[in-house]
Amino acid sequence: MTNSDQFDTRFNLLLTAIEQISQQIEQLRQRTDSNARAIEALTDTVNEFKRVRVAWPKAIALNCIL
Repeated sequence: MTNSDQFDTRFNLLLTAIEQISQQIEQLRQRTDSNARAIEALTDTVNEFKRVRVAWPKAIALNCIL
């Protein structure tokens, strides 16, 4: 195997590694986006529960007054 062949082989291995890393970065980005959407949905749910929890005692108090 000549030096040129060795260079080509190593260069191709490097390109393959770079492509694999690029794909892994894209997968990580997609998971990060998915996690961010899930966190946002959970935050919205928690905020809704907080609103309901605050609203119930007020509604009960108003019914007692009426």
